[in-house]
Amino acid sequence: MIERHRPVVERIRIPLRGLGSAFDGFRIVQISDLHLEPNFDSPLLLKTVGMINELKPDLIAMTGDFITSHAGRVAELTAPLADLKARAGVVASLGNHDVWTSASKVAAALKQHGIRVLQNAGFALT
Repeated sequence: MIERHRPVVERIRIPLRGLGSAFDGFRIVQISDLHLEPNFDSPLLLKTVGMINELKPDLIAMTGDFITSHAGRVAELTAPLADLKARAGVVASLGNHDVWTSASKVAAALKQHGIRVLQNAGFALT
């Protein structure tokens, strides 16, 4: 309950041989465990979205849990995520709470906001 109010950016450099020069400096921002419900905090989410966009990511990877135990307001609660910007897009995978509650509702809400949901799938970056 306390840590969530202090989002932190941790920068990690991961050298990969043979990836190709087009990916030199490719920046991935990963965020996890937003748990927007039941403790939704609009200013905090807007701040977090702003922090992510300031990093000028090439790709944003969001890993669940987007909700904790109720999916009724998930489309409304995830709406600020539509403002995330990345050259190669924004992708998400669901977490255990999302799946236990309503994977279909959470996935639909994310897709509604332009977020590509990966469920047993992948995609190629070229």
